[in-house]
Amino acid sequence: MLAVNAVYFQNQPSLAEELYEAISNHFSHYLKKRNFEIELKKFESKAFDVISKAHEYNAKMEQVRDFVDLYYINDIHEDEKILTPFVDVIDEVLPDIEFILDSEEIASFPNPIRDIYLNAFDELYSTIVNAKFAISHKIAQAYADSKSDIKLLQDA
Repeated sequence: MLAVNAVYFQNQPSLAEELYEAISNHFSHYLKKRNFEIELKKFESKAFDVISKAHEYNAKMEQVRDFVDLYYINDIHEDEKILTPFVDVIDEVLPDIEFILDSEEIASFPNPIRDIYLNAFDELYSTIVNAKFAISHKIAQAYADSKSDIKLLQDA
């Protein structure tokens, strides 16, 4: 009789097993969702840190770029003293940008997001290099102009 009952109940669904499976699936889903939310918060934190650095550097460089674009050199020696600190600011920022471009933080981002960040930082890097070039160009132009003015005065 026991053997017959065992075979008969073996094919019957077990409410305990179904309940256990449903609960474990629910907890598994909850834990996966919770882990995803934790990872998302970590990612958001990293992303916002990188974004805030980019905005900070971009604001500095826009101020430098705008100042240099509008700056008119009158006396080359005095104006060179005024423009040199801007080159120093640029020289401080460039290694930070290079470090961010090569950092593990950005490398750990998903591909589309990483590409957006890298493009933004490449553009920022380009802006910085162009601002530094503009300062050097203004100083060189002023030296060239001052030498030609002196030569013109000597000829007169």
